[in-house]
Amino acid sequence: MKKKRISMDKIREIIRLSQELNLGCRKIAQALSISKTAVSQYIAEFRACGLATEIFLT
Repeated sequence: MKKKRISMDKIREIIRLSQELNLGCRKIAQALSISKTAVSQYIAEFRACGLATEIFLT
């Protein structure tokens, strides 16, 4: 099955809510109306890249 695209704004919001507010995947998924699996995948990919949160969110 093809993956539905998520806007870059939502991806930034996922990272912000995860890193700055320490929200869990479920809460983030509910807030942004996307699946918790997608949220956890984006968080894992971000952490694997090793980028600083400040650089990514500006």
